[in-house]
Amino acid sequence: MRALLTLSAALAMVGCKSDNTIRALSDVPGGDGLNIEGRVCDYDRNTWLEGARVYTHMITEDGWLADTVTSVTDAEGKFKLENIYDNTDYRVYVEEGNELLEIIEVSVGTQSVVLPDPDCGGGALNVAVVTGSYDDFQSVLDALGYGTYDVINGQTGEELQQFLLNSEGLAIYDVIFFNGGHLEEDLFYDTDGSDTSGVVASVQASVKAYVQSGGVLYATDWAYDVVEQGWPGKIDFVGDDKLPNDAQLGETGTVTALVADEDLKETMGQETFKVNYDLDVWPPITAKGDGTRVWASGDIQWRSGSQSQTLSDSPLLVSFQDGEGRVVYGTWRNAANLNTTGGALKAVKYLLERDL
Repeated sequence: MRALLTLSAALAMVGCKSDNTIRALSDVPGGDGLNIEGRVCDYDRNTWLEGARVYTHMITEDGWLADTVTSVTDAEGKFKLENIYDNTDYRVYVEEGNELLEIIEVSVGTQSVVLPDPDCGGGALNVAVVTGSYDDFQSVLDALGYGTYDVINGQTGEELQQFLLNSEGLAIYDVIFFNGGHLEEDLFYDTDGSDTSGVVASVQASVKAYVQSGGVLYATDWAYDVVEQGWPGKIDFVGDDKLPNDAQLGETGTVTALVADEDLKETMGQETFKVNYDLDVWPPITAKGDGTRVWASGDIQWRSGSQSQTLSDSPLLVSFQDGEGRVVYGTWRNAANLNTTGGALKAVKYLLERDL
């Protein structure tokens, strides 16, 4: 195994032989085509660090500094150190400006190394995600740096029912995300009278108890029925609020969201952001109820029969308290708004970490 030198020792040997002549870089063996890949976290802000300098030194078997391989992290904190030696121990340095942030010890064998993502979400949150066919909160959490979370199959009724009715199991989570497109019939509502054992009432009571005890429920796009059925009156949607799925009348298009909250505006550093509504229909909000806070709003289009209508200043992102916890609802599909330089992801991050 090639020796690993400390930084000071390596720099002392740069390009010099015992007779003090300069050894040309072309005389030094090149790399073996392997890479070290990883991500860098800004732990002060709990987000991926863009623009950090990541580097390592390649030292030959006889102690020469062959090269310093450098990479700069992208918007998602990712770096790649390319064309390094195999069967070698490396010390990877991470710098921002003149500050050395981190030193990572890496052993490379005969294959490239992909380092596990650090937990960049604060490390203290226990998170569960209920899967659905229309959204992907897992990608949101990955983009925000939450390396670990539990995934609940929201498209298998038995698994989801067991999860929702287990009050002790729910209580371990700080946040539960509901992706649009999970199963709702006979869990959050009963449209055909088949719920003869009272599962719907039990599920609603269990979920409400979770929030009232301090949990955060975060639903998105088509998962609005979780909020509408559990907390009627907190959010008014288009259509008949008493009928499940009746609000899915919003039209596709890009909406300019106006940041309606001064704290969020200051944190994001912007007053507006773009939201992409890419599904054929989605549930617009007509008004907020008592105690509901609007974080972003915008002018949207929705269709009633053959008539397209404009709804001005429609709430797009809202939340409200219930007991010790809170409910957050976003009208857009997060999977279609994962641009790390855009505002939609920043808004989600702010609401996720607020008060936690």
